[in-house]
Order: sequence, then structure tokens, then C-alpha cells
Amino acid sequence: MSKKVLNCKELGVDTECKKKFTGYNEGEVLMKTIQHIMWDHKVEKVTPELKDKIRSLIKDSD
Repeated sequence: MSKKVLNCKELGVDTECKKKFTGYNEGEVLMKTIQHIMWDHKVEKVTPELKDKIRSLIKDSD
């Protein structure tokens, strides 16, 4: 089973961010990403649209 991955800079919150999130499933990557953007990028509210955007950027890792 391949892991899932997301690069924070792809979200567009901070295109300079070097953080990369991996997990065994979409939910794990989603949770890590949300925690990061709220803490490090000071995103105060995670809307359903933002969650959908995050999910759309999660890919299978090589």
C-alpha cells in the first residue's frame, strides 16, 4: 500500500513553505496539514472548501 503525500506550498497559503506531510491514508495527511496551517500559518478557520482543496492535493507517494 502506498503512502499519501502533500506539499504545503501547493495549498497556496505560503508558497515558500517547505513542509511535506505523509501518512498511510488521506485522513492522516489531512489532519497533519490542518494542524500545520492553523499553527504555523495562522489560519483561523478551516472551511469545508479548504478541506476539499487539501484533499484534492493529496497524492500517492512514489
